[in-house]
Parts: sequence; structure tokens; C-alpha cells
Amino acid sequence: MKKKLCHLLIAALIFSCIPAINSEATSKKTQVNSAAKGFFNATKKFNATGMNKYVKSWGKYSKPNDFNKYPYMKKYFKWANKKLSYKILSTKVSGKTAKVKVRVKYTNSKDFTDTAVGLIMLDLLGRENSDKLSDKQLTKISNKYSKIAYLNAIQSKRKYKTETITITFGKYGKNWKIKKMSKKLENIIYANYPYCAEHFWDE
Repeated sequence: MKKKLCHLLIAALIFSCIPAINSEATSKKTQVNSAAKGFFNATKKFNATGMNKYVKSWGKYSKPNDFNKYPYMKKYFKWANKKLSYKILSTKVSGKTAKVKVRVKYTNSKDFTDTAVGLIMLDLLGRENSDKLSDKQLTKISNKYSKIAYLNAIQSKRKYKTETITITFGKYGKNWKIKKMSKKLENIIYANYPYCAEHFWDE
């Protein structure tokens, strides 16, 4: 009888811990999802401070602040990202690492890129010693044609792309952040511009 009672007490103790474990797991998922939503909501506004808040390392990829010297690129990304939409499909947490699967619909910047990069290339090809232009001169040229591309884009019909991406988050102190920016995520937050620019000469 005592042995049976002992087994019942152990079983009761184990089952009493399950709600607490489930509650902790749910809490972690909520925190991770909150960080993912915070990042994408900041991206929708192209809010550099807000985006940086949720990224631990940008690695080799462009930070939003890198576009400060290109005002019409920033205006374009603000316009493009305003229509970004996302849905969190799943969240898996293991210790201080989490995997968040998200489906994202975002603006396809092919027309903007073709206009901006195309005009820049035509300008440079028409100059003598274009390889000797200073950074300041190159920035001025880029701003001139990104303005034209931006004005064309906001008057044209918007085109979209949809991607499903898995993002890895890590816990740093009390905060969950994207561990490292990826090429695929960079392409999403800059409205497919990186891909289009990289493949400009493909066609």
C-alpha cells in the first residue's frame, strides 16, 4: 500500500510540473513572435532604428542606415515596404534559439532597378575616365537617377513577390533578436532590389 501511494505521489508531482513547463514554452514563443512582428512592422515603415533593434548582426549585408546618403532610395523603400504583409506560420523554440517560419508578400523592385541602374550605367558609359570618379560624384549620379526611378515607380502599378522564409532568432539578455541577416531576408526588406541589381545584366 505504501509503495503504491509513493508511486501516486511521484506521478502527481510530475503532472503538476507539466502546466508550468507548457506555460514557459508558450511564453517563449510569444516573446519570439513579438520580436518577429516588431522587426517586420519596423520594416513596413523602413524605420532603421526599429529594424536594427531586432538584428544582432547584419554581417556583410546592407544596413538601413547605409541608404542615408541616398534620399530617393530611402523614399522608395518607404513607399515599397508600406505594402509589405506577413504571416507567421510556425515558431519552434529550443533553449536560447528559435526558428520562425514566415510567409511574406512584398514589392518587386525590378522596374525601379531597371530604370535606376540602367540610367546610371548609360551615364557612366558615356563618360571618359568614369573609373576615376570620386565617391561624392558617384553618389550624386546615383541620387539623380534614383530620383527618376522613384518618381516613375510611385506612378506605376505595383508588382509583388511572395516568399516563405525561416528566420533564426537568438536570446540576448532578455531580448530575442535575429541572429544574423541572411541574403534572402535582406532581399525581402529591400523589396527585391538586391537581387534585381545583382542580376541586372542577366537578360
